[in-house]
Amino acid sequence: MTRLSNISSYETWEQRGSRTIDEVAREKVREILATHKVTPLPEDVDREISRILQRAESELL
Repeated sequence: MTRLSNISSYETWEQRGSRTIDEVAREKVREILATHKVTPLPEDVDREISRILQRAESELL
């Protein structure tokens, strides 16, 4: 079941503010952007990515 669509009756949908799916989606995006916490990469993974980027830069530049 999607969290964006509304399966209520038309009357119930109207009583709850008759928000369109676009409005609900925008609200959900704002909520996610405001509350999402990024989990940091493990230190070894971060070091490996840095190593790969440095190698690519030296080979391409």
